[in-house]
Amino acid sequence: MFDYFALSQVVKVGLDGRMAPLGQPGMIQQAVPSPNGRYVLVRTRHRPYSYTLPVSSFPQRVEVLNLEGLVVKELAELPLADNVPTSFDAVPTGRRQFGWREDAPNTVFWVEAQDGGNPKTEAPVRDKLFALPAPFDGQPQELAALPLRFRNIHWGTDKLALVEGYRWTDRKETTWTLDLATKTSLTPLFERSSQDTYTDPGTPYLHRNSQGRQVLTTDGAGDVVYFIGAGASPEGDRPFIDELNVRTKKSARWWRSEAPYYEMPVTILDPGKRTFVTRRESAQESPNYFLRDAPSLKLTPLTKFPNPYASLGNLQKQVLKYKRADGVELTANLYLPRTTRRKTARCRP
Repeated sequence: MFDYFALSQVVKVGLDGRMAPLGQPGMIQQAVPSPNGRYVLVRTRHRPYSYTLPVSSFPQRVEVLNLEGLVVKELAELPLADNVPTSFDAVPTGRRQFGWREDAPNTVFWVEAQDGGNPKTEAPVRDKLFALPAPFDGQPQELAALPLRFRNIHWGTDKLALVEGYRWTDRKETTWTLDLATKTSLTPLFERSSQDTYTDPGTPYLHRNSQGRQVLTTDGAGDVVYFIGAGASPEGDRPFIDELNVRTKKSARWWRSEAPYYEMPVTILDPGKRTFVTRRESAQESPNYFLRDAPSLKLTPLTKFPNPYASLGNLQKQVLKYKRADGVELTANLYLPRTTRRKTARCRP
């Protein structure tokens, strides 16, 4: 039954809509083209299956195919992952988390555990990051050795990538800068607890490069990156945009959402001029999009969507408190039009 429902086929679709099969059918879980479109990274599950483990633990094969469907490189042949330690940071041994370098034409990367996949093992290096460029017949290049478990990487240029690592036991998160040209040692950019939302630096802002892939947005020198964050604070969430020099670690805040509005950045149009688009709303105004010029504080409306619930008028919120039959105290939100006469309300569980 699994073979029947999970069987799939990678196909190549022309601009005229014609489709041609690429490679062999199988239990394909991933098929990602390289940035230059000349290769496809394919990850396939295969037998023997397991009745006690999920499909994510089934044996898998990772290959690089060309556009004729031929296997150019077999990157990994991994067995059933039935001996992974029972810890949150535990991972299978061998190669994992395959992907393409988004800033290069056809370079594949992956991660390998250096502690046997067991976070309880003492090890100065938890994961190593490797890369292999086309034609995939050389030796893998070691890009970085991480003291924490690998989480994610944001590709930028040959001189800059941002690598994220984590440790579950103490909720530690670290972001490093990596110079891909020299492959020098990682330099910590942020070190924080994932539970401390007040210190969250935000998410690096990405844009599509000439090959249509998402990469870091930087300045001309490649030293400045931009972060968009939710801005958790004692006053509530106040989204922001920050400009950060990764060499000096000096940060400058372009803008921050101010009450009575909740305003979230949507996209950065021109980092040099500090212009960007936001989505702004309030308790009385429906969401609309605006063009902001950070230096001049100029705000230009781009849309004028009406309030779809204008007929309800300005609602008045009341918080009701009551006890359930078993004594548990509960609350409920009651919204009333302002023309409604206030009366004593009773709630039943």
